[in-house]
Amino acid sequence: MFSASPILATMLELNFVDTDGRPLQVAKAELLLVAWGQTERIELETSTNGLILDLEPDWLRSRWPHQRFDDQDGVYLYLQAPPLAAIRSHQFRWPGAWGYQGTTTIGFPGGRHVTVEAGTEADMTLAFRPRITRRVRIVDPEGAPIAGVEIGVSMFWSARNHCAFLDGREPLGTHVTDDDGWIEVPDGDFEYALTLGRGTSDQEFVESRVLGSRLVTYLTEPATEVVVREFPVRPLEMRVRRGGEPAVGIDLTVYYDDCCGACSRRVATTDADGRIRLDWFRPERYYWVWLEDEGGELWRSEVASLPDGIVEVRLPARAASDEGGPQP
Repeated sequence: MFSASPILATMLELNFVDTDGRPLQVAKAELLLVAWGQTERIELETSTNGLILDLEPDWLRSRWPHQRFDDQDGVYLYLQAPPLAAIRSHQFRWPGAWGYQGTTTIGFPGGRHVTVEAGTEADMTLAFRPRITRRVRIVDPEGAPIAGVEIGVSMFWSARNHCAFLDGREPLGTHVTDDDGWIEVPDGDFEYALTLGRGTSDQEFVESRVLGSRLVTYLTEPATEVVVREFPVRPLEMRVRRGGEPAVGIDLTVYYDDCCGACSRRVATTDADGRIRLDWFRPERYYWVWLEDEGGELWRSEVASLPDGIVEVRLPARAASDEGGPQP
């Protein structure tokens, strides 16, 4: 006579306490899911005793739309217990993805982690800390504060898509730097996404450590300094002639450098003298510029190849058919 072997489940029991060790119930617990080009959020059920996380493959596979479980990039655990600081785990892979059935390690900021063996139950007590005042200061390469700059602040978890768009984030507000370059940001134990926007004086910035004007980082100190560099202005002046005469009504389009998606923008049109002047032009923002009319593109140049001073463009005269027929 044969007896059936018990089915062993893979589970994690999390108990939550404050920094004094007193038990607490979290207000919200979520799984943040990442696959290429997709993010999802699943809210988890909690109790006064904590959270039991069923790490069996079938549990998550049945709850993740679009059948992305098997090609997942990873999962995060996000926990909120106001007024204490929220916690987001490091990325981990759910057991069963790509057929992997080994151990799962879930890490948290501060070096805390728990390892769950396949087919076993593990437990961990996770402490939440009080929120602190956390500030970020925006300065230029010489260390001078940059005032009046808009900074978008988010809890970050994914930019895994074709254009590295921030599709996995929780917005935490938009802040403007004060006269000393400071903003105060919501405190939490997670990665931040800081998005640099326009300033009150129409500044435009680049920061070498970010994609575009974005910085994704942990803020480990109460005060963090971020160095940014403003794109320098170099006015662009063009004189466009067609067949020796001023070319009127020719459009100028710019193509942004380090861009994905809709990267071009029409910015000016030649005047009655065939001229264009852009006093705000910042060459480092753009890769191409070109001229076009209703018939299509007429001239193109890399921005880095534009000469100093006035850019002279000589277009060939219109063909007779382009002028509405033979001319007298």
